Amino acid sequence: MRLGFRLTAVSGLALLAMAGTCDDPTAPDTCVAAQAMTLGTAVSGETAAGDCQFNDDQGDEYTLSLTAQTTVKFAVTSAKGIKIRIRNASTKDSLGTVVIDSPSGASFSSYAVLPAGTYTVDIEDTEDFGSYSILPTAVTPPNPAGCVAPTVTSGHMAAAIGITVDGAITTTDCLGSNNQYYSDSYDVYLTAGQVRKFTVTTSMGSSMELHADAGALITFKALNTAGTSIITYTPTTTGRYHLGIIASPALATGTYTLKVE
Repeated sequence: MRLGFRLTAVSGLALLAMAGTCDDPTAPDTCVAAQAMTLGTAVSGETAAGDCQFNDDQGDEYTLSLTAQTTVKFAVTSAKGIKIRIRNASTKDSLGTVVIDSPSGASFSSYAVLPAGTYTVDIEDTEDFGSYSILPTAVTPPNPAGCVAPTVTSGHMAAAIGITVDGAITTTDCLGSNNQYYSDSYDVYLTAGQVRKFTVTTSMGSSMELHADAGALITFKALNTAGTSIITYTPTTTGRYHLGIIASPALATGTYTLKVE
């Protein structure tokens, strides 16, 4: 069974609440509704056949409310791999704003930059039933430190539509292009036919790249000096994309502000 978080939007304090329906007639009903959780407080659970049903998956459901834009760190320990799905829509079948996968049976920390609002967070297992523990906390940008990218198994960084966030590229960040260029990467979730605008203002030369989920480069903008780059893109496919911010020249570092509209 799969575990995943789902977020739905309202306003208030940072809370997570479990709710949902279960449709496995052979299993006890273990779907729990309206269990709240605050930022800074761990929640523990175990996925089971009678958990809440959404899409083709089962899992636990929480509600997270944020009074202001927040970078949320999800520190996860799971017996089996889990998926955290954060949604700003009320319907269970709608596309999540953030989906964070983990390796099987792993401990990891992933981050999501979310506007103020109330979200539904689905926790789905990716392999089989198992226990999990999740600690959601607010972190102050620029954060996280270190290499957090789509290819990193220790966690991902995701940005929801409507955020403006400060970041920093340092010597602890991911190295690409022959190990010469430091970069940050954000998962972004786009809907087919909806125009999106990505704006990055940097203190150093930079390249902003938009990639398909499988890795293919879609488009990019490059500046040799500090300044602002803009990408406007209308996706033909709904799903996850990856936005990279790459410092230049080789081994350069600096700060930036990212806006996703």
